[in-house]
Amino acid sequence: MLRSRRLRMAWRLRKACRAADGRAVRDGLLEWAATRLPDPPQTLGALAERMHDSAAREAVLALERNLYGPQAAAWDSGMLSALVTRVKRDVMRKQP
Repeated sequence: MLRSRRLRMAWRLRKACRAADGRAVRDGLLEWAATRLPDPPQTLGALAERMHDSAAREAVLALERNLYGPQAAAWDSGMLSALVTRVKRDVMRKQP
């Protein structure tokens, strides 16, 4: 049950990335973090601080700047989509 929920979550997040829907991507990333991380982050900035991959961290920070900065900044929805694909593969490998 948990595996299928996580796969649906990854699918929705990937779809949001492909549509470059920043708000849906933000919501999806934070929802994913809430299911996978102890003491889940409540903001994109807090999530980025916990990421080990520097490119993924920068992509999340760029999304945060786009949503909350004084001027809309460009963000790489493709990078975040690739990150979601890696997460989805990880879920499929590790869950019973």
